[in-house]
Amino acid sequence: MKTTINKFLFDGYLWCERKLAGLSPKQLVTSDGTFAYLEGGKGQTILLLHGFGANKDNWNKLAKYLTRDFHVIAIDLPGFGHSHHDPEASYGLADQLTRLLTFVQHKQLTNVMLAGNSYGGYLAANFAAQHPERIRTLLLLNPLGVASAKHSEVFNYIAAGGHNVLLPGNQEEYAFLLQKCFYKVPYLPDFAIEQLTREATSNPSLKEKIFFATHERSGDNLIFEGPLEQVLKTYPGPTVVCWGTEDKILHVDGGRVLKREVEHIKLVEFEKIGHLPMLEAPGTMAKEIYKAHHEAKKRT
Repeated sequence: MKTTINKFLFDGYLWCERKLAGLSPKQLVTSDGTFAYLEGGKGQTILLLHGFGANKDNWNKLAKYLTRDFHVIAIDLPGFGHSHHDPEASYGLADQLTRLLTFVQHKQLTNVMLAGNSYGGYLAANFAAQHPERIRTLLLLNPLGVASAKHSEVFNYIAAGGHNVLLPGNQEEYAFLLQKCFYKVPYLPDFAIEQLTREATSNPSLKEKIFFATHERSGDNLIFEGPLEQVLKTYPGPTVVCWGTEDKILHVDGGRVLKREVEHIKLVEFEKIGHLPMLEAPGTMAKEIYKAHHEAKKRT
């Protein structure tokens, strides 16, 4: 009974967040499966890709600042949220990029601002490199995939024998994950904690499959099929990398590596912000998106 009430309260909480953000839930059915997404606003299209273990609602707080001037689309990546889950499917980089292209083609998206956080940033960078004709501006928020970056606190914790923080198995482990994702963990009511824990611990075998399809550990190194310090050299368009300096999941050194290795990258560091700037500092993140938008308009 309590679980049912908490889910009802959480659904109401999400409804309010989406309403304030000007977003509505939608579905797109394709031959590759069903995509769940949020959409709202008018103007320049910005497509938002969430991180590993997250979903489209990670963007609600940011979208509130954007839908007045932007056409905002936030999707559940395949394997997460309410998009299609196939435990037998492959979730390697090429497979996920093919699915993302299917969505983009069905929505007839061109001249897009593409933004991604963490795992979503990894996909966004590789997608932009493969389909630069569709992307106007690339924005990466604490992206996964910088192979030569310093190891983060979480990587060192796992390497020392700790549990995989990104694959929580219970509420205690989920609370630990929250501590590592934020510089200052936002207040969440009990009903939200319970529901978010249920979602984070669901489909554990599928999440583990996607996690290890994305990157693997080899000794003291992480190996990526599409390392960003190489991939972004092939994407000619404007690229903004934003990184919270207090990120414990992916070291801020990743942004500095990209700035050194890729000449056209603009790096913005957010002080006292962790792994999820769109949740911890949505107003600050929105300002960077507006700046990138105005810079792109000057070039055309």
